Amino acid sequence: MNIEKHNERIEKHYEHEVDKTDQHAVRREEHIEKRLEREESRFERRAERAVEHAEKVVERGAAHVEKLEEKGKSPERIAKAEARVEKKAERTAEHAIKVVEREEEKAERAEDKAVSEAAGTALRAADRVVNLEEKEAEKLK
Repeated sequence: MNIEKHNERIEKHYEHEVDKTDQHAVRREEHIEKRLEREESRFERRAERAVEHAEKVVERGAAHVEKLEEKGKSPERIAKAEARVEKKAERTAEHAIKVVEREEEKAERAEDKAVSEAAGTALRAADRVVNLEEKEAEKLK
């Protein structure tokens, strides 16, 4: 009778440990997914802001040239301002493209990292379950 009670306690204990391990793995995967979503949204916001900034630079430059024309400035001055605005708009657009590409790469790396972490978590959980089952087998009488 004592051996049966002992074995029941051991089985119950290790079942609980296995359940805890499974629950931990599930919580860890949820955490990884949430972090990935936050990172991806952050990357999207950065890319959108870079594009918006490029658009604002173009708008400000056009407004500046328009203001010079309204003031009746010389055509040479207006031409120089237009050239500066064009050059600045090109640089800003190039920068926005670089930012968008960089943020896409970061999102891809973050996704790869999340997959790797999830696989590692699942592997560790499986190893722990095997170890617990081995310990349980040793302690059963």
